[in-house]
This record gives sequence, structure tokens and C-alpha cells, in this order.
Amino acid sequence: MAAPLSAAQIEASLQCELRLWKRLDGREPPSDPVASAELDRLRAGLRALYPEAPDAPASGSALPLPEAGTPAAVLGAQLSVAGVSVRLDLLERREDGRLVLGLVDSETRVRDPLVDRAALQFYLLEYAGFEVGSVEALLPDPKYVRDEELDWQSLFRRIDITRQARLIAGDVPGDLARAAAVAAAESPPAVEPSPHCRRPSPCEFWTECTAARKDDWIGHLPRLRPPRYQALRELGVESIAQLDEAELQVASQRNARRALLAGATFARDDLGRRLAGFGPPAHFLDFEAVSPAVPVFEATRPFEVVPFLWSAHSLDRRGELRHRDWIGPEDRDPRPGLARTLLDALGGDDAPIVVYSGFEAETIEGLATALPDLAGELRRLAGRLRDLLALVRETVYAPGFRGSFSLKRVAPALVAGFDYAGLEVADGGTAASSFLELARAEKRPEGAPELCAALRAYCARDTLALVELLGALRRLADSGASRPGPP
Repeated sequence: MAAPLSAAQIEASLQCELRLWKRLDGREPPSDPVASAELDRLRAGLRALYPEAPDAPASGSALPLPEAGTPAAVLGAQLSVAGVSVRLDLLERREDGRLVLGLVDSETRVRDPLVDRAALQFYLLEYAGFEVGSVEALLPDPKYVRDEELDWQSLFRRIDITRQARLIAGDVPGDLARAAAVAAAESPPAVEPSPHCRRPSPCEFWTECTAARKDDWIGHLPRLRPPRYQALRELGVESIAQLDEAELQVASQRNARRALLAGATFARDDLGRRLAGFGPPAHFLDFEAVSPAVPVFEATRPFEVVPFLWSAHSLDRRGELRHRDWIGPEDRDPRPGLARTLLDALGGDDAPIVVYSGFEAETIEGLATALPDLAGELRRLAGRLRDLLALVRETVYAPGFRGSFSLKRVAPALVAGFDYAGLEVADGGTAASSFLELARAEKRPEGAPELCAALRAYCARDTLALVELLGALRRLADSGASRPGPP
């Protein structure tokens, strides 16, 4: 007898049947370390709301709930029926006899994946013979502010999603039948990669499924929306080169077409002029931050951005490079120390501060709000930020971008020999989850110095990438490789 499908596998099949096939083939993806840990922490917090709830029962359909009239709750029960096994965060019998299904989620509002999960659990419970009176989402309240001690009762807010769950539950039998057919098939389903691979969540198999696609595949067109992609495929368009430039309303799309037609990096002829405000002299800044669903530090809210590390490379007029950084203490709010050290390091001149995306500006504004005594200095610092991402997106495209403008794709594509190899911490999600483990004393004291060193090395690689990228853009502007851009 085949093993029951999990709720995560059913969710994967709703986005893409090939994604389900690959998971069933033994390739369960690594979870987002922060999102997974925060969801687990929220589920554990239910114990504070229901201290008398029994341990989760063994897998099965006979959940040990008393008859109507006796209130009780079961946490973390495993329900296995109809070829599916799901974990129920909360199943509660209220005093009025209603059976309430509760689902915990690490979002501040109800999103489609949560409604799909609720519909599946609602259907399976009724399939098993339970009459569900209502369905509730238990989410972190964005208005909650943590005191010295965490107040779980105030952290959670309940939202009734019974109507949505009942409505979508009508689709569940068909969803389960299609998933079962995929599981029973001898060969993978034929699914073409498209923008659906990124919605509602980026598919972990995207790189694998698109490895054989050429750089000019239509799916690599920047900012391509699903309806537009579908319309182009119905017209038989397979490559970006087939598009008429007049059809393209976005600068990054026009730049991509020109680069791919030429088979070389394209840069608009105003690139050099637009680089004028980027120095040198210049500083190159990057933050690492956490934004946990369950607040760690006093006076913070769910998902409030708390930067804990800054890195800055500084380039003077002579071309000499200097690096400085600071990482916060994990046992208290790092923002006061981070803000003061950042101002001490970069606040003494008026040189531009090069960043990549608007994250640094948003983070500095958050610091100014949280630290009013430093707000003026911080906002003056923010006024010196220069966003290299916006400039690259509007003026440059290389075939190696393959539709992405992430720094980890752009820097290696434009800077020969630059990469992120050899780092113990190699992405922002791992950096955030690592610091959260330290802040929650999950890795203290053993290994903490080594982990902090790995976090600093990762952040420093990002700011070095900005230095190298700016140099590559200047060489590109000076090389004569630029082409006229649209007016």
C-alpha cells in the first residue's frame, strides 16, 4: 500500500504536478530556515494557550475528543484518511459544542496557501466523520509589542476563515485525485517551466527545470507576468529575440533583447553619466537583519526588521580599499549599538553610500523611528544612499543574468572570477536563522564565535561584490560597448 501523501506534497501539486513528482522521487526541498523555525515556535506557543491539552494522539482518524458539552483541545494531532496524512495544529471542542479547527501560520494576514491548507484539513475531518463548526487562523498580531516576557495570549489573533475553507473544500476531491494520479504514474508529468513556478512560492526545482533553457528563452524576460507569458506562448514565441522591441514597455526587457541579439553585454550609452554620483570616494554598505514572527527583543513587533550586522567597504580617490563592520550582541537589542557604530564609521563625510536595492534605506528609516535621538543623523546618512540595483536594472543586461537582477547573479556575470564560493554562510536566510539561534540561546556558548565570524564574512562578500560591480560598470561604460537607449 502506498504511503499517504503529506499536506506539503498536496500543496506542491496545486502549484505544479511536476513539483510533486520530484518530491515523491525523494527530493524533498530544504525548508526556509527562518520561516520553518518561526512556524514551529508559534505552534509551540499554543501550549501556553492550552496548558491542559493532552499530547498529540497517534496517527489515525479517531481523534480523542469528548462529546459535546465538555470543552477540550488537542494540539498537533496527526490525521490520516483518504490517502493523505495531515498535522492539525489545533482541534478544539468549545463549550457550546462546536468543533473548531485552528491553523497556525507565520503571516500577519490570511493568504491563499493558508486557505488551501485549511480547506484540505476541513475536508479530511468531515471525510473522517467530524462535523466542523468553524475554522480559525491563528496569526501573529502585527500590533503586538513585546514586553520583557513574551505574552503568547496577546501575540496571537484569531481570524474566522470558515467561509473560505468551506468554499475551497469543494475542490479538494479533485485535487487529491490528480495528486494520486501523479503519485501512481510511471513517468513524470509534462510541465513547461513558466512564471507559475514562482507563485505562490518560488519552486526549489527552478534551476533544475530550466538548466537546458537557452539564455534567450522567453521565460528569462525580466518582469514577465504570467498572463503575458501565456499570451506569448500561445503565439508560438519561444525566445526573447522573437519579440518586437516596440512591444516591450519596460527598460530591462528592451535591454535584455538587445543583449541577447548581440550575444554580449548591453549597456545604454548614458551609463557613464548615470554613474557620476557613485564615487569614488564612496562607501559600500550592506545589512543583515532578522524579522521574526515571534519577537525576540523587547519593544519589537512581529516581523519588525532588526538589523544585527553591517559591513562597509570604503574606496578612496587613490583606489585604496578599507573594510569595517560590526555585529551586535545576541543577548539584547542590537539596534542602538549598530546605529551608533554605523554613524561613527560613515557619518564623518559626505561621500555616496552605494547599496543594492531599497532594503538599506528602509532599514535606516526603521532605525530612525526606533531611535529618535539618532533620527536626524540617520536620515542624513540615508540621504547619501545610491542604489546600484536600480541603475543596473535600467541600463545594463548580460546574457548570464537569465532574467535575474540579484547581486549573486549580476556580480559574477559582470566581474570575471568573482563568486560566493567558500563561505560557511552563503545566503541571507541562513544568516538570519543563524543569528536568531544565537539570540534565543540555542547555540550558546559553543560555536558562537565561529558563527559570528561566518556571518561577518558573508556580509563582507556582499559589500566587496558592490565594489567589484561598480568597477565593472565603469569599465563597461568606458569600453565603447554601450548602445543608445530609448529616449
